[in-house]
Amino acid sequence: MEHINNTSYLKINGFPFNSEYGLLKPIKVYEYEEFMKYVTFLKKTTKNVKMLFLGEMMKATDNKETIKEFRDSLINNEMVKFIHQDFFQTKRFIESLIKLTFVNNEELDIDTVFINITKSDKEWDKFRKFILAFNGIVTKDESGDAEIQRFNNLSNAMKEAKGDTINFESTYTTIMAFSGYDTDKINNLTLYQFNTLFHRIMAFKNYDTSVLFKTVDSKGSVKITSWASPKEDKLKDNEFVKLTSLSEKQDI
Repeated sequence: MEHINNTSYLKINGFPFNSEYGLLKPIKVYEYEEFMKYVTFLKKTTKNVKMLFLGEMMKATDNKETIKEFRDSLINNEMVKFIHQDFFQTKRFIESLIKLTFVNNEELDIDTVFINITKSDKEWDKFRKFILAFNGIVTKDESGDAEIQRFNNLSNAMKEAKGDTINFESTYTTIMAFSGYDTDKINNLTLYQFNTLFHRIMAFKNYDTSVLFKTVDSKGSVKITSWASPKEDKLKDNEFVKLTSLSEKQDI
């Protein structure tokens, strides 16, 4: 079967995407825990990965000259150079990511894919953002400023504590409660389908609520929310661009 590269069609149907690197497969819900091991790294900018490398080096030695030489090397070279050298087993980590996110068939050459996605910092940046977007995971790149990042982490924790964000468990049980799907059905949804289904359920609930309030609206101030208006998908066909949030309060 020829693989159609209409990104929206592929994502909602859970089909693979024939990318320039090879045949990418969408991550399914039952693979969520495994995939999340890589998401934190995929969120990091090249600058942040370098900071991670420096931090690991400082843990490994207290020799100031060695640390200074390594820091200077980080400054003067692209991040991917250190990945190719397998600093702190990063190369093996990315090879495991490739095995998870690509269709594992006789055409998959992990070494070739690795070389292609890490041939430059720009190429890696394009690849990591697409992997997240293709699977419906919307994240902001971590700040290069440690103090700002700590503030962002605290802000996210406070939002979740107040109920302003919806975590994976809440999303899962919402789909189970309102879709009629059992765990087997939900576990075999792709993450993109999982998020889209949750958003559609929320759209129907918002519609029902607005209709209910409209019945007691004597001033005509309540507007009925459309259940059919989808969130705009910024990931256009065959373009590596960022996907907008499927749900403004979604945080998986």
